[in-house]
Amino acid sequence: MQSTSVFVLASVLSASALPVAAQLCDIDLIYTSESFAPLNSDVLLAPIASGDIDNDGDRDVIHTGLDNGSARVYLNDGLGGLTYSPVPLQGADGGNFHNTLADFNNDGILDLAGVRGGSDGGDIVIFNGNGDGTFGPTPSTFISEFIPDRVFTTDIDGDGFEDIVAFQAARSSQPVIVTYRNAGNGTFTDARSYGPVGPTDTLQTGDLDGDGLPEIVTTSRVDSLTTILRNLGDGTFSPQSFAFTPGASGGYVNLQLGDLNNDGHLDIAYSLFSFSNPVVFYTLNNGAGNFQTPATEIVDTSNNPTWAIGILDADGDGDNDILRMVRGLGSIFGGVLERNDGTGAFTETSTFNVIDNNTGFNYTVSSIADFNNDGTPDVLLNHDRASPSEFGIWFNTCFAPPVIGQQPESRVANAGDTVDFSIAVSNGAPPLTYQWRRDGVDLSDDTVISGANSPTLVLSGIAAQDIAMYDCVVSNPQGARTSEQATLAIRGAGVPACTADLNGDGVLDFFDVSMFISAYNMGCP
Repeated sequence: MQSTSVFVLASVLSASALPVAAQLCDIDLIYTSESFAPLNSDVLLAPIASGDIDNDGDRDVIHTGLDNGSARVYLNDGLGGLTYSPVPLQGADGGNFHNTLADFNNDGILDLAGVRGGSDGGDIVIFNGNGDGTFGPTPSTFISEFIPDRVFTTDIDGDGFEDIVAFQAARSSQPVIVTYRNAGNGTFTDARSYGPVGPTDTLQTGDLDGDGLPEIVTTSRVDSLTTILRNLGDGTFSPQSFAFTPGASGGYVNLQLGDLNNDGHLDIAYSLFSFSNPVVFYTLNNGAGNFQTPATEIVDTSNNPTWAIGILDADGDGDNDILRMVRGLGSIFGGVLERNDGTGAFTETSTFNVIDNNTGFNYTVSSIADFNNDGTPDVLLNHDRASPSEFGIWFNTCFAPPVIGQQPESRVANAGDTVDFSIAVSNGAPPLTYQWRRDGVDLSDDTVISGANSPTLVLSGIAAQDIAMYDCVVSNPQGARTSEQATLAIRGAGVPACTADLNGDGVLDFFDVSMFISAYNMGCP
């Protein structure tokens, strides 16, 4: 299966809404599948977003960039396989079309918002979604009060409608944040600006103080100054700035929000991109939106800088880990998982390599979501400066439902023999449980049956009553899978030779027909 994948800059990158495994999985099983797809040699700094664009219940991907008025939509087949479809967007041309997906007009269909213009910003435009994977094709809304280069969405005032947060980032000498409130029909008013916030490319939103309304958080690449715009409850914000790592500096800063110590409050994690100071910090929330100072440092044992981070429960133990996207010294790039012990203490445990033919560039975490509908958080990556631009998904196989790789085989034996049926699970997180069944009825160990709750069922001293269809149900906390049915046919004393009731249960039904066909195919006399 060929898959191409993407990630969106989400407000809070956390997998807390996804199911978690009851037992810690083997770390070596996390993110073993990687898929990357070249897009276009002309597409650089390509923004990517993900969401259910065609309303079929699974997560699709949309890519926009220097493409002269079009977008690339990749529709999900439900298993993480994406099919490319070009979508014209008149009025989206003119440079870097930074994008985000949300239902702005309250019709139950995702719409597309983005910045139309060159790499230094432009107008905000919105294209209404059609619910079939297409948009527009012309903008339904223009917002041109100032020139942003990033656009995000959140419900600022708690009225149930997605508002817009626009961001003028590092290319401006006076960076500002501007908020626009949604009237409920996809039109926006009440523009309010806040700044300067310091040059940065990262903005996140989330409820830091537990009042049900989101704050806006941004971190400056200068002196690691973090600005929190505190929500006042009336659609306005009060800016406060903090130096969580006093005196620290070092290049690009990537910021994410997530609960790191299992107290139900959003904490802040961020990275300093510096070859001389390659560190990741996090600061814990006291529940009222106040944070510890100084921040706690996560030591990078490889001494390679972290370009971007994501927060998710990667190993299924119920707490959020930190995935660091690491750029090596000139040639190596990959992911490093910092595993959480549940209290906010992290241990570097695993490294995931990225197949990268464009060394020296950087992958960012665009979004964390379940792309293949197995209940586990996958990671959408964007290779943001490659030529050709690339994106891909790391599929989490850590706590996936069972997959039966070897099915049980039908048996023909003589009365009194010992026979066995076996299955093998090729994927699935522990703990695994097994339940063998005869004609759909659960079996238990006794003087004849052993292994009723194991991968191999053994029947000793078989007789006429053992003629039946056998299968096995394999379960783990993420789901259950039932094997194919295998037939037991028996020759010899006590076995009816010419009756239609082949399984001897006194009822003529489908099981008798199925057993006859299986026995015939095996050459049973």
